[in-house]
Amino acid sequence: MGHDLGAPSSRTGVVGSERYLSPSAVCIVRAIMHSSFLWCSCHYEDCIGDLARIVKPHVPPQHLSEFFWRHLDQDIRQLSIATGKSTNDATLLVHLVLKDLLTKDPPTGNFAEILLKIIVLAV
Repeated sequence: MGHDLGAPSSRTGVVGSERYLSPSAVCIVRAIMHSSFLWCSCHYEDCIGDLARIVKPHVPPQHLSEFFWRHLDQDIRQLSIATGKSTNDATLLVHLVLKDLLTKDPPTGNFAEILLKIIVLAV
């Protein structure tokens, strides 16, 4: 079990459709997932070991934040290509999607706990 990301630099080119999702939707889903991983790796030291165990290839715990940041950056670049918009527009789109997720129907309970459950289900 794990989340096989590979090196961020290996994710070049245009994203294709996956599981009936458009390329732009695939990029947004990846951006949300990598944002979640990045957020947890920066704010929850007790989660670092769990994140390090599920990420493939192995990334030392002290480098997880940078690893997820580079993947998020690649998600934004690929979203820019998929939508034909600038990287600034792609960043804004991801921001609006995340804002919409958090404000439309706010989750009850501790957001960090909910996010960790989503991450565990994703892998």
